[in-house]
Amino acid sequence: VRSESKEIKDILVKHYNLHEVPAYIWGDVRKYKKLGIEVEDNVKVLNIESSDNGTIRNSMIPTLLAAVSDNKDYSDSYGIFEIGRVVAGIKEDGTANERRSLGIVLFDKTISEKDLFFKAISMVNEIFLQIKHKAPALAKVAPSHTWQHPKNTAEILVDGNKVGVLCALHPSNRAKLDKTAAAVCFEIDMDAFSAIDASSIMFREPSTQQSTY
Repeated sequence: VRSESKEIKDILVKHYNLHEVPAYIWGDVRKYKKLGIEVEDNVKVLNIESSDNGTIRNSMIPTLLAAVSDNKDYSDSYGIFEIGRVVAGIKEDGTANERRSLGIVLFDKTISEKDLFFKAISMVNEIFLQIKHKAPALAKVAPSHTWQHPKNTAEILVDGNKVGVLCALHPSNRAKLDKTAAAVCFEIDMDAFSAIDASSIMFREPSTQQSTY
């Protein structure tokens, strides 16, 4: 998993010039509110100083959007990412369903949301093709978070299994982030990613016969 994380970081930093950011594992009520995002009910951290920040995130995207909001004047076009942890509710044994996750937000004032969406798709393809040698598929789904676009939200599938989600922002959240910019996000479940069997790369021996033309 660590080597795959490093490979992903290399792709995002060296190929796409993205910036890695650290983020808290819990939702920040104050920062989310500025973006019109509610902290969704989830596992809570005990004995935390502020009750506003006691709920662990179930998605990395809101924390990354908060970072973009804090730094949106950095550039007209940039992207940030984090490989960290989320908690997807409670498992049957009563313990937190902790998952490793890759989250990415692209922010751009220079191109359309449609073009930025296709740029995000190319990043997803690059990650899976470079590391797993498999092309992912996208399937439109209804949003599971209020900040996801009602139409431009899709599951990322590999071998028929969901491994992530790609979406534009809901128009109201996009307006609160920046009315002049597009923002597209995607999240990959790193545990599901690691479980994917990488396809073999097929090589064809070069012909020893001379060309006839």
